[in-house]
Amino acid sequence: MNIFKLLSTTATIYFILMLPVTAQNDVEVTGKQFFPKKVVLALAHPYFNYSGDLAYLKGMRYETTFGTDVDELNGKYRTAVPQVSVMSNPMETEDAFAYEMKAAKLMGIDGFKFEFRPLNNDFYIRRFKKIITTYIKVAEERDIDFKFSLTLVMDRKASVSSDELLLKTKNSLKEIITSADLSDKWLRTGNDKIIVFTKGTQKVIDEGLTKNYSRDFVNNPDLMKRVAEQYTYLKEGMPEDLAFVYQSSALANNHLSNLILDYFPAVYTLKGIQSYNKGVAAIRKVCKNRGRAYIQSAFADQQGVQMFRRTDKAKLSEGSNLAKSTAPEDSFVKANNHKLTSTFRNMMSQSVEHNADMIFIDSWNYFDDGSHFAPELHHGYGLGLLLKYYKKCWKGNPNPVDEELVITSYKSNDILDVHQNKGIDVFLINKFHKREALDSIEVVTLLKEKAEVYCNKQYLGFAPAGVHTFYVKKSKGTVTIQVKRNKETVIAYETPKEIVFQADKTDYLTYIFTNFDRSYANLFQNLILDVEMQKMRKRFLITGTQQLEWKLAAGECFYNNLEAMQMYGHNANKYLIIKEKNYKKYKLEIKNILSGMDYNIWLELEESAKNNQGLLSLEDEENDVLKGYNILEEAQSLK
Repeated sequence: MNIFKLLSTTATIYFILMLPVTAQNDVEVTGKQFFPKKVVLALAHPYFNYSGDLAYLKGMRYETTFGTDVDELNGKYRTAVPQVSVMSNPMETEDAFAYEMKAAKLMGIDGFKFEFRPLNNDFYIRRFKKIITTYIKVAEERDIDFKFSLTLVMDRKASVSSDELLLKTKNSLKEIITSADLSDKWLRTGNDKIIVFTKGTQKVIDEGLTKNYSRDFVNNPDLMKRVAEQYTYLKEGMPEDLAFVYQSSALANNHLSNLILDYFPAVYTLKGIQSYNKGVAAIRKVCKNRGRAYIQSAFADQQGVQMFRRTDKAKLSEGSNLAKSTAPEDSFVKANNHKLTSTFRNMMSQSVEHNADMIFIDSWNYFDDGSHFAPELHHGYGLGLLLKYYKKCWKGNPNPVDEELVITSYKSNDILDVHQNKGIDVFLINKFHKREALDSIEVVTLLKEKAEVYCNKQYLGFAPAGVHTFYVKKSKGTVTIQVKRNKETVIAYETPKEIVFQADKTDYLTYIFTNFDRSYANLFQNLILDVEMQKMRKRFLITGTQQLEWKLAAGECFYNNLEAMQMYGHNANKYLIIKEKNYKKYKLEIKNILSGMDYNIWLELEESAKNNQGLLSLEDEENDVLKGYNILEEAQSLK
């Protein structure tokens, strides 16, 4: 054969083989550089900020959450009270969004992930677009180092065609990305693709709607190819390239996991099946073997607010006749049985041990799910301080303990028999620990060197350097903590919340306290006050000394209210009397700073902000096609 003809033929064959720098090749290239650096991303609810225009304030204020009389409940039982609602009146939208980002960064979080439901009504879509683009705008204009991502919730009923789902998703996604104006605030891959997570990923084809779809996908790999083609369609015509992350619920099936990674650059898992250790280990191994990113989920508390009737487990829809006619003692809410902070610490330890590429925190502000890391009446700052410690370990910091810390966690009510508590019952989903394991005081130490630890004057033992945990039998009353080294006390504090066992109100969420609560409370409130003082200076021409006096008065009012709520929050009448006294004192202090006319102007503005009602409901987040966020996610079975 002519040598030139041979070379020509060989080159032609090589060219044909190389023609597909194909979708699968692109998937492999993107997957190998999915996260250019380690990042902690948290799920964020778009409406649980503290703005006057774009927040569901009813779900955040004490008076309409934990302070609501049980006889006035109407299908939802909320006990979480975000601390920001005690720190400040509702803020201007951009100030509120800036606070959320800065506060999250102080808790060790690098970015927010927002769930987007493309089949919801037009009003919801317009408002969601406004919220996400405003967040990005504020991050850019105020130079906040923060990232954003979306989760496309691809849930649909069989009556809704995949074409309709895809068309609506594509149009909305294009509008959102275009409105963000090619922002570098999007979370991106190493080859500059915007990372987009998916939920119910397989539902873009009809075969993905069945309960055990995963078996069909393994038996017929072409189905996964069809799913991938639908997401390729979504990318067409976008102003920027996208990289979709597949959500898998069949963790232990290596065939399915490998099939997913043939067509998608990355995979992550449902939070509801993180207790399935064998499955989590299996998908982690597949990701590492394929050189793909491994995403570790982590969460702490979980308690829903949706009420159900005890007799038949019927859902008490908010505002329904059934909700109005069902007595509190005949209803219950659902919760998971995490052993205080141990579930979260175990997940974070896995992140460090297995060198995860990304940590996903569930959540920043899903107060109706009880999974929030945002400072709140119960959770305080302990979860964020733990996250920061493990994050330093994860990133290889040889000295992860900056300042010595003791975190105290407990349930204030009786856990062995929640029926002893008056009011709402709590149905525990037995995924993590037996009920008995929750009924203790947990003391977690983060020390630079070993020291003696005491709880309620009881000697617990020596805690070594690093992280260490003690468990103490619960006893009625507040909890005192003392840490001694060389006979000198180095840490000492008393928790403001009493353990009461039986209570007039069920209060299941975990209370978490630390020796840094006061300083962190000041730090977080100053994120708000620093912006507010700039406005007061311009409006009333106050001096630097007057600004400092104002901030001290606001800080004292906030912290006095917070401690009063922790002590008496179960008794609304008592707490609200204390709150009003604190407010009167605060007004007198401001009156000493401002002149008569300026004070009257300020007071009018103050009262107007206090009376802001925000969004009146969350109803636009659900319709007849979708249901909202559910803490009881189902896993796929391949039995």
